[in-house]
Amino acid sequence: MLLLAADQAELARLGLIAAPQDHPAGQKHTMKHGYLQPVKRFLLSVLFLSASALSAQDVGVSAIISPLPACGLSSTEAMVVEISNYGFLDQTAFDVGYMVTGPTGTFMSTDNIGSTVVPGGGSINWAFTTSVDFSAVGTYTITSWTDLVGDVAISNDTIVTSLTILGMTLPDVESFDLYPSGTTVFDEWINDPGAPDPFQVSFGTTPSIATGPTGDVNGSGGYIYCEASSMAFGDSASIISNCIDLSSGTAPKLAYAYHMFGDAIGGLRIYVESSDTTRVVDLI
Repeated sequence: MLLLAADQAELARLGLIAAPQDHPAGQKHTMKHGYLQPVKRFLLSVLFLSASALSAQDVGVSAIISPLPACGLSSTEAMVVEISNYGFLDQTAFDVGYMVTGPTGTFMSTDNIGSTVVPGGGSINWAFTTSVDFSAVGTYTITSWTDLVGDVAISNDTIVTSLTILGMTLPDVESFDLYPSGTTVFDEWINDPGAPDPFQVSFGTTPSIATGPTGDVNGSGGYIYCEASSMAFGDSASIISNCIDLSSGTAPKLAYAYHMFGDAIGGLRIYVESSDTTRVVDLI
């Protein structure tokens, strides 16, 4: 409400001034400036204190720091969140919690930050004391929140986000038959964005003369190729699979068909990355 207009009737209704008295006709009623000014100051103080009270206690989870989407996440991944203090007072000893639902189940935990200080207007990263199982491929819903006594601005307490671990489970077969010719974006394979020319789908022959195949390994289906006409000596192109879950396989293997023609064709390398180690498993 706006009371600084100093409307006499409204001020009188609130009991801040005496109700104006009726005066005989011809007499003029005035209100001295010195009588009104303290009322203005009082109302300004009330409004200022009310606004301050609302912003003093206000914290919330502003981001999920860890985990991030990656291959090979474990069954004991640390949960780390960013807690922001939107108020001007330092805050301690409040609860922060999380709930994760996904392919491995539902996990919930609550910590109290104790003597850790979240400075007014600042933020901290909080690592929960319990871990979460993110070992399976799929989408996880992550909810995290704070619970601070006196925090009435609850709309910024909670964050809800999803984490998707893209992956392939065994057996997995990709023929590229269902993609239109020229497709470069696939469900389970990702072109290297730094390559000068991406792998793309083709049916039949390739545009370059006397280089590519006349069809796929079955004769009429789709395949992927890299058009090297615009490449320079030493250039390379890569296509990378999503995470592959090998837990359901017995002696798993990668089987593929390839076509290479020409004296300057270069080489074809197959890399396997596991637990931060990359190794060449095939070289043609």
